[in-house]
Amino acid sequence: MKNIVKILLAAAAAVVFAGAAQAQSTDQAALEAKAKVSKADAVKTALAKVPGTIEDSSIVQQKDALLWTFNISPKGGKGITVVSVDATTGKIASVTAKKGKKGGKEDDDDDEKDDD
Repeated sequence: MKNIVKILLAAAAAVVFAGAAQAQSTDQAALEAKAKVSKADAVKTALAKVPGTIEDSSIVQQKDALLWTFNISPKGGKGITVVSVDATTGKIASVTAKKGKKGGKEDDDDDEKDDD
């Protein structure tokens, strides 16, 4: 009987998590549809600013700006640099270097805004 309850709870949790993942995917698709700058063009812009390897990407709505955001492992560098590209204009919105961990927390080393 306990095993049946565990199985039912696991199945219910799986349904909840799958629904949340699908909703997030739908939100991303809706934001991508609003973007005037393609993800491919935003990638080129981000990598021109910070050459390296893109580890993660997303599109987010922040206040009045729609942004493509990329976590980049810089060539020859350590840590991650987060580059945000305005999905309307294609210009760099911000660059934030996260050099590493100190005391278990990420160390924000640099927060630069560009007005290219």
